[in-house]
Amino acid sequence: MQDFFKSGLFKILLVVMASLVGLLIFEASIGNLVAPEQIIGMITKPFSEATTAANDSVSGFFDQVFQGSKYKEENELLKDELANLQKKIVDYEQIKGENEQLREAAGIKSSNPDFEVEPARVIARDPDDLYTFTISAGSLQGVAKDSPVITKRGLVGIVTKVGETYSKVTTILGLDIQVSAINSSKNEVGVVSGRADLLQNGLCAMLHLDKDTHLEPEDIISTAGGGGLYPPNIIIGKVKEIRVNDNGVSSYAVVEPTEDIQSVKDVTVVKKFAGQKAKQDNN
Repeated sequence: MQDFFKSGLFKILLVVMASLVGLLIFEASIGNLVAPEQIIGMITKPFSEATTAANDSVSGFFDQVFQGSKYKEENELLKDELANLQKKIVDYEQIKGENEQLREAAGIKSSNPDFEVEPARVIARDPDDLYTFTISAGSLQGVAKDSPVITKRGLVGIVTKVGETYSKVTTILGLDIQVSAINSSKNEVGVVSGRADLLQNGLCAMLHLDKDTHLEPEDIISTAGGGGLYPPNIIIGKVKEIRVNDNGVSSYAVVEPTEDIQSVKDVTVVKKFAGQKAKQDNN
């Protein structure tokens, strides 16, 4: 309040009051008498209005302070509730993902009772390397180098490096992959591998076919097995087209994998299967 009496507003009010007193004296001098209560009202009204304004201002200030404190507390509570909700969503998604992995692995195990499997999730991809990724299972889960990696749709690739809790998978799009493959209906055999000119489109090739191969678009290609690194009868993909090699004496089939290799999230590692080749030591 002391600041108010020092303010410019108070000085203005004094000037107004002095003008009112002068006006009253003038009115009295010309015979226009004004009732005392009117005089008091005229004099005190500016003070009353100023005091009310000052009180309103002070009251409004403290209301804003208290309301601001209240809003801040409510905002913090809402932030905590949002954080808890987000954590529950993350936990739910993690449990959901784990359940999906287990269901897929259980389905594969049911169809292949001789398989010993380990579900895993793709946890890292290198944007400059389109044919490899890292999964969430390693030697602690019994995963070893050369373990085949599949899904319920088909073959994905093979484990090429193993850590304790992770493994690197090279997919069937990789240039170094060699998978013995067959089309059972026409008894056509070959080797599925990656090709640089097909990689960008998520395709691979079945190589070493005769120039006059009987394979046609839509024919299904699967693993041949035969004691190799891969179990037999795992679908790899279907033929999109047949191309003659530059040498003019052989052909290859462009194969579209049944699994979307470049976006797959959940996989199953086949740790053991009947008739498998002995695995190499982990790297």
